[in-house]
Amino acid sequence: MGDYGFIIMALLLGMAYVYLLRIHIAYRMALNRHRDPLGWVMLSLFFSPILTWIILLFVGDNTDVHDRDEHLERYERDNTH
Repeated sequence: MGDYGFIIMALLLGMAYVYLLRIHIAYRMALNRHRDPLGWVMLSLFFSPILTWIILLFVGDNTDVHDRDEHLERYERDNTH
């Protein structure tokens, strides 16, 4: 019975590692799209990391961040002495 316990424990640890890896991928996807990573990680934990990936692919980049950065760069470029 001891050998089976070890095999089951190894399988459970492997599955947990894969699940955490998928959550990490959702975290990186959120960062790359300028979204709140904590919210997307929580969504991954409570529902599914793969569902989170699909949603992130559909919502795309947060354009507010890009627009704000462009305005800031333009302001700094125009107001340098």
